[in-house]
Amino acid sequence: MMADSEHILVVDDHPDIRDALARYLKEHGYRVTTADRAQSARQVLDTSAIDLVVLDIMMPGE
Repeated sequence: MMADSEHILVVDDHPDIRDALARYLKEHGYRVTTADRAQSARQVLDTSAIDLVVLDIMMPGE
């Protein structure tokens, strides 16, 4: 993995989907952070330089 690899935030309330996608992206050299709800994703976005967000748009409560 490259030191300056792109940083991807994966946001999904289903752990099986979130974890599978994160694992796939990591295997392909990306830095990955995950969040299980919008509030957690906002906190990550406030504190980290994220290049791409993969977002489940059908999460409950949002």
